[in-house]
This record gives sequence, structure tokens and C-alpha cells, in this order.
Amino acid sequence: MNERFIETEKELTLILPERIDTLAALSFEEEVNAALEKKERRELVMDARHLVYIASMGLRVLFAARKKAPFKLVNVNPEIYSLLHTVGFDSVIDVEKALRKIDTEGCPVIGAGINGTVYRLNDDLIAKVYNDKIPLGMIKNECSCAKAAFLSGLPTAISYETVICNESYGIVFEMLDARTFAEKFHGNATDFDRYATMYSETLKHIHNTEADTSVLPSAADKYNRWIDMMGEVYTERERELLHRMVKALPARTTTIHGDFHPKNLMIQNNEPLLIDMADVSYGHPMFDFACTAMTHRHYTSISPETTNFFLGVDAAEITRIWWKLLENYFGTTDQEKLKEIDALLLKYGQMRYALQPALLPQTPAEMVQATAKYCREHLFPYIENIGEKVFF
Repeated sequence: MNERFIETEKELTLILPERIDTLAALSFEEEVNAALEKKERRELVMDARHLVYIASMGLRVLFAARKKAPFKLVNVNPEIYSLLHTVGFDSVIDVEKALRKIDTEGCPVIGAGINGTVYRLNDDLIAKVYNDKIPLGMIKNECSCAKAAFLSGLPTAISYETVICNESYGIVFEMLDARTFAEKFHGNATDFDRYATMYSETLKHIHNTEADTSVLPSAADKYNRWIDMMGEVYTERERELLHRMVKALPARTTTIHGDFHPKNLMIQNNEPLLIDMADVSYGHPMFDFACTAMTHRHYTSISPETTNFFLGVDAAEITRIWWKLLENYFGTTDQEKLKEIDALLLKYGQMRYALQPALLPQTPAEMVQATAKYCREHLFPYIENIGEKVFF
């Protein structure tokens, strides 16, 4: 694949070169046509973060592309934006000006993960800078979701703006003087139950909070879309069974975090604060439990050695957190009832695991095959009886 393409389930982004002169216009046209063919039903975005010059032939390529399909031209510098405005292109093409630039040189790194790095800008602000494979649309979505969650009353860090930093994109957040729940849980036998109660109460608070459905996406729609993307992995019948699990959940308009685990919940002044709001949506609480069951329950059974890396606690600790979560959330210590709930949640966790290749398109083929094999052995045979067992 062309290294200037970035793909997600919703967008295909083409990173434009630094210069598109007359000689470069032909190869640019080939790239644009390839993007138009490749985008299918996704939105096409052309990212002009590097673009400093475009000749008239390059403008003609853009205009011809607009006749074939709509697209957005984003992160356009002032000089290029003025040119597009002068020739009237901004009236037929959706053009967005460049974001504010920040400089993190000399700023201390306070966190790092798969998607990017967090820098302390000053005493009040941090910047979460994403790696260059994360498209701008996904980053803007996290910023808008975080704002919607905050305004709905959920305890989360204040997000200020989307920025550009060292040729990558980021979000500026308020600086938190906080520790993750993973740090509080790990090796802390004395206060474990107190933090477990806060952990479960926070999840209940999320699920009791009405979502702004004009901003946040539907979790059911997301899951159904992911299932539809799995046509090369699962048979039509297997996809029907996965859709059945989604359909079994009653409609709700309350909030879903989408990635609730001990590293995504912090504590500041003895109050919980949610972070990593990229997957916030609305719908039935089971959509949250699907991801939480996958990370807390499913992965500890198939790959316990990875638990500490992903969740910040070991397999024994996350198992204890899981059972305390079920006790507190569902308000019961009846072991038979808890086992019944656990069995259902585990199946939804396995459903979420079944969809991982849709969310991670670069997953190696052998891992995709292993996922499908596991689900054929442990998930699909049990779905027929799952529709009526919803405990919420």
C-alpha cells in the first residue's frame, strides 16, 4: 500500500507531498485516482500538512477529483488557502485551514503508548501527540467526544483543542495531578476494596449518564459496522450470529466509554477522572462490558502474561478487580448469580475479541486466523441460547 495512505473504517486519508509542480502533477493524479477507487463508502480526506506549493496542473487534478466524488482538504497553510480561495476552489471543495502548531522540544515526556506520547507543556497543560498513522479525523473525533462527555457531567479531563506538533497531530488537555487506578491497585492490598468500589461506581455513573446523541455515535451501529467488515474472516452465517448478539441488547441512549480499564481511569483529589475518550458512544451497557470482559476476563485466560503491559496490573489482580466489579455493579454476592453473569459477559467479551481484526487492520494474517479459529470453537456454538440473558 502507498505509504501516504492512512486507512480507518470511516476514512481514507491521502497525505499530500510537499510540492505538486507541473512535473509531479501526473503522479499526483495517479495517487488521487487510486484513492478514489480505494475509498469505497468511506470519506476521502486529503491532508495538506506538508504541502507548500501546488501548480495549476495540481489544482486541475483536485477539481477533476471533486467531479468524481466529494472530499475534504485539511490542514491547509495560509498561502495555499489564499490561493484556493482566489480561484474559488473553497466554494466547491471542503477546505480546512491548518491547525495551530505547538513545539514539544524540551518538554518532559509523562506517558507513552501504542498510539502516541504525552508531553507536559507547562504546569496547566499537557499534549497527547499521536503517531503519524493516526488520521486527523480520528483525533478530532476524540476531542469532540471528550468535550461532549465532560459537558454531560462525566468526570473527565478538559480537552482544549486539536493541534499539530512535529508533523504529527495531537490534543491539548488540562494537566492532571493524578495517578491511574492501575497504580492504585497494583500491589495495594490495604486499599484494594475501596478503589474497587470507586472503579465500579464510576462505570455505573457512566451508564446512568444520558449521552448527547447528536455528537456521540451509536455503539450498536459501530458494532454492526465492524461485523460487516469481517466478510473475509467469517462466513455469512457467523456474521449473522454476531449481529444477533448486538440485536439482543435493548436500545439505550446512555453513555458508553468503550475502553474502560484501570489505566484509563485516574484519581485526583480522591475523585475519579476518565481519560482516553476516543471510543465514547451511546447504547446498552453491555457494549462497555464487552470490551471490559475482553481485557479483564478473556485475555487473562488466553494470554495472562500480557495483562501487566496492557492494563498495568497482573493477571491475579485484574481477576480480583473483575469479580469485585461484578459484585458492586450488580449488587449481589450470590456466587451462582455472579457466575451466570460472568458467563454471559465473557461471551460478549469474546464477541468483541472476534471483531479485533476490523479495528486493527494491520493484524498479521496468522493472528486473524487464530482469532477466527478460537471463536469457531468457543463462541459461535453458544450464541443460539444467548438472546434472552440480559441482566441490565
